[in-house]
Amino acid sequence: MKYMVLLLGMLLLHVQAWACLSAHQNRMFPIGMYSQGLVVLEVHLQRDDSGGEEGADTDNPTWFAQLYCNTYSNYALQNSDTLGSIEYKESELIEQLQPYLQECQELYAQLPGFVPVGAGSITFYAYNKGAGIQVVADTLKRTACIKVHNKLQVPLPLYATNFPLYEDYQRYLDEVEDTAAYIMGLEEGLLVGSARTYVLGKQKLYVIHLESGQLYPDPAYEAKVHAAESKNFTETGLYTEPVLHHGNGFDFYVLE
Repeated sequence: MKYMVLLLGMLLLHVQAWACLSAHQNRMFPIGMYSQGLVVLEVHLQRDDSGGEEGADTDNPTWFAQLYCNTYSNYALQNSDTLGSIEYKESELIEQLQPYLQECQELYAQLPGFVPVGAGSITFYAYNKGAGIQVVADTLKRTACIKVHNKLQVPLPLYATNFPLYEDYQRYLDEVEDTAAYIMGLEEGLLVGSARTYVLGKQKLYVIHLESGQLYPDPAYEAKVHAAESKNFTETGLYTEPVLHHGNGFDFYVLE
């Protein structure tokens, strides 16, 4: 039964991902906090099946992105400024995002009481469950939570109506009649890709990337990618989140 539920969850999470290189990521890079909430550079990324056409560069595929400067409070969107859209090669993401990150920072830096986020650190979890950050589901209560280092447990906004980072997963949830099976599918199929930790005034901010997908990469290759992206994050505050085959992922934040 466990494996049937897992298969159901994976099918539901990938109902739109028929094409070879199709993938989605909704990402956030925190800017700081003020009276209205947490300010982030938000990036909605999509890689379609065109990368699988004959002659396409499958090692460095093309992505499309919509960019926003958004403010959240209690996982509800309070304000959104559309910054634009880009088309880019996968290796160019950091270069493409840098001017938008700076624009977001400049938009809010002069606001009274604005607290900028401090330098962060990043840990890649290699899709390993039970490595400090976990997805925990309760099918009786029909809830799912993120557990952080066994001391914080924060509900995922499964039924939120104003949390754009989660909107792709909401679409899948809306298509499921048996919500209990869907939530169990989350626990079985949703993986922790990475976690960033920032200092935000007197608080600690975690940004966790959750993802489902197929075909886990070779561990030796994955370790090289993680080392390179950790260096990118240290130097720029930006990085490229590795994506699984037919991956569909999103960032989720936790304030401590």
